[in-house]
Amino acid sequence: ISGALALDLRNTGGRWQAYQAHGELQLDSRDAAWLQNVPAGLRPEQLQLGIAPMDSATDDELALRLTLAAQGPLELQADATLSLRQAAEDWALDVGQLQLDARSKRLTLAGSRLDDLHLQLNLSGHATAQQWQFSLGRSAGLAIQRLRVDELDLQHVQATLDGIDLSGTPGSTRLSGPLALRARRLQYPPLQAQGWQWQGRLDASEASQALDGALLADSGLSMALNLRNQADELSLAAKLDELFLRAGNPLAQTLAGWPGLLTLDNGRIQGDATLRLAKGKPLALLATLSGRNLAGIYDRSTLGGVDAQAQLRVNGDRLTLELANLSAGQIDPGIPLGPLHLQASYQ
Repeated sequence: ISGALALDLRNTGGRWQAYQAHGELQLDSRDAAWLQNVPAGLRPEQLQLGIAPMDSATDDELALRLTLAAQGPLELQADATLSLRQAAEDWALDVGQLQLDARSKRLTLAGSRLDDLHLQLNLSGHATAQQWQFSLGRSAGLAIQRLRVDELDLQHVQATLDGIDLSGTPGSTRLSGPLALRARRLQYPPLQAQGWQWQGRLDASEASQALDGALLADSGLSMALNLRNQADELSLAAKLDELFLRAGNPLAQTLAGWPGLLTLDNGRIQGDATLRLAKGKPLALLATLSGRNLAGIYDRSTLGGVDAQAQLRVNGDRLTLELANLSAGQIDPGIPLGPLHLQASYQ
């Protein structure tokens, strides 16, 4: 570490207080032991810290402007205006504005590979020894050129963070607010490659985490999605927005395994699913799918007036598929057949 730092102190009632500070410091962190547990893509090699005094509103206030720059695998620029009140019995820190711009070319984290990260934050708030409250302002967001996790490949990922609040006490911290996610292209074997977006609300603490919002694919498929993680239990609930097939079939444009010989151009489809994964307990999944007055073509057969209701249950290694009702007003493979009714189950 090198540079210069000057503190102007005042003794008030036998207690020393800083009322002005200024300096320029440089840190070469390439061999720093404290960076060994930091992922390689987030390690700075050179740090420069600038401290400039600002006008204080009261005698017990230390007002500063801090600038921080970093070079290396992590490139960072930060600029903050701070005000520290130094009362005899307590302290309080006001962050008038903190602007941060951070970039990393490549980051490997918990089995995920992230390329070309760009984080922008615009933060303000206050903190005391008892509690703190900070808010992210306009233009706060995270952009990732490419994110790969096993078979999942996301390209041009953007997270909008405007309006998220960080609050807490020495015993707990809470993160809450609106959250929007967008991937211009998502590739995953069970799905056709296309863009996806999620918009909703985040509410997270040490004890529990929750995401509530709407998931939408470029194909037009949309669903309400609720995720909960608390007390060693992860739960997921999804409800498919009703599909009116006369306007198109987004399922066929979303699922990679959709039968190529099947075309549905009329009727309605609804569906929902719940999943629970608790510590020490088997996976529990319940999914239902129903269709009303479906019509279309399978291979060379025309279909009309088809109603169907199916339910899938998974409990650990036990799978049950129930086809509670399948009826068709008419199936015409060349000879009209119908009406037809079928019930079936599989375990």
